[in-house]
Amino acid sequence: MSEVKMINKRKKLIVTFIIMLILVFLFNRAMYWSEFSTWKNKLFVGVISIFGVICIPLLLTYIKAASDYIDTFIANKINQIKYLAAHWKKTLLFTCIFAIIIAAAVLLEKIIFSRIYDGYSNLRMYFFVGTGILIFAIVLCGKIAYKRVEVLFAAAALIMGLTYIMVSPRHLLVTWDDETHYLRSVSLADVFDNTKFNAEGLFYDSQPAAYMYTQGDLTQEEFKAILDNVEYQYEQKRTDNRFGSEVGKEFVAYTPAAIGIIMGKALRLSFFHTFLLSKMVILCTYVLLMYFAIKKLKNGKVLLAVIGLSTTTMFMASSMSYDFWVIGFTTLGYSFFISELQNRDKKLEYRNIIMMNICFLLGIAPKAIYFVIMFVLLFMPVDKFKDKKQRRIYYSIIVGVAIFLMMTFLLPMLINSPGTGDSRGGSDVNSTEQIKYILSNPIEYSGTLLNFLKDYLNLDYASEFISSMAYMGYGIGTAITLMLIAALMYIDRGEEKVRMPYVRASYFFSAAVCVVLVATALYISFTAVGADYIAGCQPRYLLPLLFPMAYFIGVDGVTTKINKNAMAVAAVSIMSYFFMNNMWATCF
Repeated sequence: MSEVKMINKRKKLIVTFIIMLILVFLFNRAMYWSEFSTWKNKLFVGVISIFGVICIPLLLTYIKAASDYIDTFIANKINQIKYLAAHWKKTLLFTCIFAIIIAAAVLLEKIIFSRIYDGYSNLRMYFFVGTGILIFAIVLCGKIAYKRVEVLFAAAALIMGLTYIMVSPRHLLVTWDDETHYLRSVSLADVFDNTKFNAEGLFYDSQPAAYMYTQGDLTQEEFKAILDNVEYQYEQKRTDNRFGSEVGKEFVAYTPAAIGIIMGKALRLSFFHTFLLSKMVILCTYVLLMYFAIKKLKNGKVLLAVIGLSTTTMFMASSMSYDFWVIGFTTLGYSFFISELQNRDKKLEYRNIIMMNICFLLGIAPKAIYFVIMFVLLFMPVDKFKDKKQRRIYYSIIVGVAIFLMMTFLLPMLINSPGTGDSRGGSDVNSTEQIKYILSNPIEYSGTLLNFLKDYLNLDYASEFISSMAYMGYGIGTAITLMLIAALMYIDRGEEKVRMPYVRASYFFSAAVCVVLVATALYISFTAVGADYIAGCQPRYLLPLLFPMAYFIGVDGVTTKINKNAMAVAAVSIMSYFFMNNMWATCF
């Protein structure tokens, strides 16, 4: 490995200052000061601008860890550029192939499919471009597939996700609760200047029209007129109406979408291009989290890639959602923990302890009821610690983070009382009365819970969290995906047998408790008082538990002669085929 060349601090300071100056300029350009903006908003933006222009360049230059990272990053990019220059013929060839794929996609739509389906469609053209580039990327990564599974995953996920974003409907009611996620994302983006555009409110209020359009009660022309009005209002920058949504503790999960909205405003993009950009930032965030989660593992990489590329997860990571945040960060947290189990000879480092807890803190914050899944972290093997002091610190941090997360949803209930519950559950929902019912009838509720879990955890309904695309329908591939996961649980593992009975048992226990708590929370907040069913507990809530469950069910030490490179390519190709096939229906 070549030595990383240190960059002159003065040059680094100047370059980072210029970069931050540009970013701060764009950030301020995104602000729209209206009658609703206060001096506090302007002061807040001013402080952020000063911090960005002055403090961040100083921190990046004079904090050793950050400075070293920048040196390494720049050195890697320089080496990559040199490699491309040295192999210019191959670079030119790949560029030509890329251009040919785009040209072929356009011709395929114009010459063949436009005649089959009576008209040219940009959506189908985007699909063909994405499919061609995806196949090219998988072939290109073929030789390093198992060695760099995270690269293969990132390439496939980015291409498929961007393709889906381009062909997906330009309205709400596409995925679960996307209207709420959009409202909260906009609220976070608008918190700086305290200005909400009328267009954002009109788009949020377009849900009934979107539903009527999908049901055939509204013509395409009528629905287009509604969306055109949204765009017109956005171009006029009208702000005379206000619409709400307070920013709560779950706001952290909407950071990527809010960044996309701010970027769109800074770049003066149209309303719907800004909407698409916000979903692209969501996708990139998910891919980055899963990239580092896969990279962190010693084995089980292909297993995680397959789960990360499942249709439902990719669909949510390419839509207005925050499930990607919960899944991505908790998976990365588990990867830190599992990587320690896979490297038993290496002592635990403090930075890994900190990163693992930050991941769980960020990932669980939007849905604090998942705090119980951190229980398994308490069973880190004793021989991983450097000394007793480190062990005490480790336990203290784990318990502290878990208690903090637990309190974020318990304290509001204790202080404000549970309230009446979620109005979407119906008029018979009353959280206070439901809690009284459970405490007065524990046996009856236990029976209701067990009957619910019998179906909820039944693999016959696995399509609900494997191949469901919410309001867009169901896709193919559920059975094969489950079989692929089952196979990889044993063949994508280490060759040496590893015994960790306490870790496995503690995880299964915590996962079971987590499912019970989630179901009970929905019974309290979303289900009619005394009902013999549980409403609103969607199977997608199992997704943060899927990878660690599969990993801890599987065992190491299974000898196989399977070509690992071919295994990685085949697995990613199969999952890519399912998602691309499932998105085809949206291209019309």
